[in-house]
Amino acid sequence: MPFLFGLGLLLIAVGAGGIKPCVSAVLGDQFCAANQPLLAPTFAAFYLAINAGAFLSTLATPALLEHAGPHVAFGVPGLLMAASTLAMWLGRTSYAHIPPAGAGFVREACGATGRAALAKLLPLFAFFSAFWSLYDQTGSAWVLQAEKMNRSFLGVQWLPSQVACVNPLLILLLVPAFNGFVLPQGGRRVPGLYDLAGSVVRVTPLR
Repeated sequence: MPFLFGLGLLLIAVGAGGIKPCVSAVLGDQFCAANQPLLAPTFAAFYLAINAGAFLSTLATPALLEHAGPHVAFGVPGLLMAASTLAMWLGRTSYAHIPPAGAGFVREACGATGRAALAKLLPLFAFFSAFWSLYDQTGSAWVLQAEKMNRSFLGVQWLPSQVACVNPLLILLLVPAFNGFVLPQGGRRVPGLYDLAGSVVRVTPLR
């Protein structure tokens, strides 16, 4: 049993640290000058899909743990992640594959353009520690706090671990509000807050 526990932790580390951060980079690799206008809406849809999954899993997994036990609560997400990995592997020949730049990447990052880009990004990292120190409490301190709260809402007594579903739910609501959306009938695009702000100040990914 300790071996299986350690193996599970190792697989989580490989998946969360070695695979998960590369997903958005692989998506970005699929774009070039010809399809550049599709980059922003594609990443918005990608972000919505991730948070739709986070919302549903945050509701379903605690319920499975409560009513069906840990084997089902861990097994169902594991099977779904295996299915998604298989689907991505089956479509591997349809993706654009950009090989690692190796030493060339280091030279580019240390060049004048790379240093200028890093100088603009470094101030953001000053806030990352504070953000993640708070965000990662959703699975610990926030759950303990939720145990002491009145969790009755919409006629449902929610589990403490399900309270974290508010985060992806707000993202699902706010992304269309900021980026705009297309009406299913007629295909007319409704502008978002970024479009309105763009009429006053130039909006960039960092602004």
